[in-house]
Amino acid sequence: MPDTRLFRLQKFSLTQEHSALKIGTDAVLLGCSVNMPEYEKPLADSIPASTNKQHSEEQNKRITNRISILDVGTGSGIILLMLAQKALEAGYSRIELTGIDIDSGSIADARTNAELFAQSFGFSASLSSTCDSSNDLSYIKAAGFPACSQSNYDEKCPERTTILDIHLDCISLQDYARTCRRQYDLIVSNPPFFINSLKSSGSGDKIAKHNDTLPQKDLAQGIEQLLAPGGSCHVILPPAEAQQFIKLLTKDRALLLKSKLAFKTTAAKPAKRLVLQFQNCSNQQTLSESQAERVNTVGVDECTIAVENGENRELEEREMVMMRSNKDGKGPATTGSKKEAFTREYLSFVKDFLLY
Repeated sequence: MPDTRLFRLQKFSLTQEHSALKIGTDAVLLGCSVNMPEYEKPLADSIPASTNKQHSEEQNKRITNRISILDVGTGSGIILLMLAQKALEAGYSRIELTGIDIDSGSIADARTNAELFAQSFGFSASLSSTCDSSNDLSYIKAAGFPACSQSNYDEKCPERTTILDIHLDCISLQDYARTCRRQYDLIVSNPPFFINSLKSSGSGDKIAKHNDTLPQKDLAQGIEQLLAPGGSCHVILPPAEAQQFIKLLTKDRALLLKSKLAFKTTAAKPAKRLVLQFQNCSNQQTLSESQAERVNTVGVDECTIAVENGENRELEEREMVMMRSNKDGKGPATTGSKKEAFTREYLSFVKDFLLY
């Protein structure tokens, strides 16, 4: 009989005993929405030894297939670890994960979950945390997955050579941004979004759901500072709050809104959540001579043109209906099983993570 204290995904499980806010649909939607950036796989003989020292840090990062990810308000760490799985399966050789949260109980759970994740995928992670885990792990058992020696699993088993570096910090984004001296390729956040609404009695719920401790302005400023040139940021918000955040994050045109994915519970209902993707185009506003020549020869750099003109030609807008409608089309269909209640599109969207 499975232990109900664990939230089980297909390839790893999570505990959330001490987290201020329990795992919800928003976290799963955001984790599934993020696609790993493609990296350039270098050819062994394509880089002369004499020119190796001349490569920029960005070029070296691509050559080593490294990616750095920051999760703001990480909670139990579910989004961060979903992205770790995606990065592993994408073939990155070094995956640097940072999760920050002001709730110490959440960071304690995230530490436990990072250990569970490493255990499930069969390798040791470099893990540091400002809050040691005091969780009772006696009920946790290793998940059973195909051994890496099996040929049909080899190409999806990079953990034998992958370095997984996880840092968890009990700190606010405001304080972290003031002290952090690095930038990230990918930033994700399922932030508190209630602005002017009635608060619950529990202090943990207040902090986790209401943006008193993390106003949109502070979140936008933190992202602008911590997102590397060319990097992308993904945030999930209700539609009204999403429109406010778009204005904040694109006001100086350094960040470009790349995509907007709207989730609807049923076809007849308005969108309930939006996943927004932004790209840091700050490094593309000034073209070098070689870049200019490439643009003239190969084609226009759309991100550069959009930033310079204050336009957004590349915005991709999509909608996803999560649940099947009843005969009247006004509500969810009555079904015999949980799986049958969802649309095929949604089941395909979450197939790598959720169990149905």
